[in-house]
Amino acid sequence: MALFRTDLNGKIFNDDHSRFLFLDFLPKLFENIDRDKLLAGTFLGNTIKKKVKVSIELDSDFERINPIEHVISKEGILLKLKISNPEESIIVCEYELLVDYILIEESNVGKTNEVIELFKNIMNEPIILKNKS
Repeated sequence: MALFRTDLNGKIFNDDHSRFLFLDFLPKLFENIDRDKLLAGTFLGNTIKKKVKVSIELDSDFERINPIEHVISKEGILLKLKISNPEESIIVCEYELLVDYILIEESNVGKTNEVIELFKNIMNEPIILKNKS
């Protein structure tokens, strides 16, 4: 398991009643590819089974959130994503990506790019954390 620390400057915003946390700093689904969309003919090298779990500790407590869960399943590709807070100052984001093919072809490029786009959209939506009263 890899551990890293990052500064949340620019990823968390406050107002009088809430904090808005953006998770767009999490590892991309396909880290070795530098574009937002894959092209037919892209060689992945292997099938993929990737699990990521990130625990974020904030400097103050907030009200509990309902877990946010997404399961995106297309033929040959599956993404499971869960955002929760096990403690009042901690957010946990975990996702699992399973890809059954090693080559992006015309038959799977659309669904692969759709999963990438959905993941990107979810990561760009803020998690709203209400301050404890």
